[in-house]
Amino acid sequence: MGFPVALTQLVTFALQGIGLLAIVAVVTGSLRRTTPDPLQQSLILGALFGLSTLLFSVLEQRVPAGFVLDGRFMCVALAAAFGGPAALAVAATLSAIGQGWPTDIAGVIDVLGPLLIGLVALGWRGLIRPRFDRPVTALLLLGLMLAPPLGLLHDFSGMGMHPPMLVFWGGT
Repeated sequence: MGFPVALTQLVTFALQGIGLLAIVAVVTGSLRRTTPDPLQQSLILGALFGLSTLLFSVLEQRVPAGFVLDGRFMCVALAAAFGGPAALAVAATLSAIGQGWPTDIAGVIDVLGPLLIGLVALGWRGLIRPRFDRPVTALLLLGLMLAPPLGLLHDFSGMGMHPPMLVFWGGT
């Protein structure tokens, strides 16, 4: 398969992930307007992002050229960042259920990785976000805070694991 075909597949898979996150964003906005109880809002948000991790498990694609698209960790991080600890617990649990029982280091990272990324996002929620008047700046800092742990999880096992929702040339 040539590069143009692989690139077309890559763009198609990326658009699927972006579309799923766009749907989650619309539902999240509606949820914030209609549910007054913060705990209930957090639990529903965690379930929404947790179900998204299950959909990303199905959507995870390995394009023949070695590119990987996966958004599970990012969904758990967003649940923690916008829903708090209760949302993190629900989303990380659903993500772990979707992964099944880990049989090697890659499986352990797939189960525990979302929890670790979620803890970083909780740090952003409690320490960084309240200090900024402009949400765009705070969101950019969230991205910068998530990049190093995702990179660590990428090479932790030495097996060329991938950072979620990032694309890299992993080889086949």
